[in-house]
Amino acid sequence: MQKVNGDVFTGILMKAFKVEKGFKGIMEMKEGIVGISVGYDGKLADTLKNFQMTEITICGTLHVPADKMPYVEVREIIETATVVKRGRIATTPELRYTQNGLAYASFKLAVNHGYGNNRITYFYSCTIWGNAKETNPAISFVEKIDKGQELIVRGKPQFIKKDKKYYCNLTVVEYELIGKPQNAEEKAKEEKNSFIDTSEVDAVDIDEAFADDGDDAVPF
Repeated sequence: MQKVNGDVFTGILMKAFKVEKGFKGIMEMKEGIVGISVGYDGKLADTLKNFQMTEITICGTLHVPADKMPYVEVREIIETATVVKRGRIATTPELRYTQNGLAYASFKLAVNHGYGNNRITYFYSCTIWGNAKETNPAISFVEKIDKGQELIVRGKPQFIKKDKKYYCNLTVVEYELIGKPQNAEEKAKEEKNSFIDTSEVDAVDIDEAFADDGDDAVPF
């Protein structure tokens, strides 16, 4: 979980090709037709095989070769609402653990909207969940990220109403650091601006029959 870097497409999966590994198919969008590709076997490829003639949203890298159909190297299928925000870390990231011992990092992200006297700042409670891998993303985040650093996050929103107020919390899927921590002068200037605090509530959180019957060549 290091880079917020992906192209997003929504369309109908119209066709799948028989391939030795992974998945290759054709997606039809209102903007045109594009190939979609997964270069390895696994859950992502199997899931795509189940989505024929279904509208889906995918995130990945668009390739535009001169002599072949444009195609998307798929990283994930987006099945929930997604929010992308750029802001500064407003609180020192904290490492916490669930009752089952799962690590997670929590912090608040300050995001500005507007300019001058019309600028307002929203604060989002963000959570990065850890895992059982050797490089735990929650622990890694807390160890290397400081209050005041600017970053871009992509996450799944959770909307909460409490005591007649509304809050939006983010479960972070990806993040990318931008620049260096904010210095004292910039921080003092920031604090003079009005804001709405939205952070009071912590975030909690194939078949062969599907493949084309013909021997059509994959066009990408």
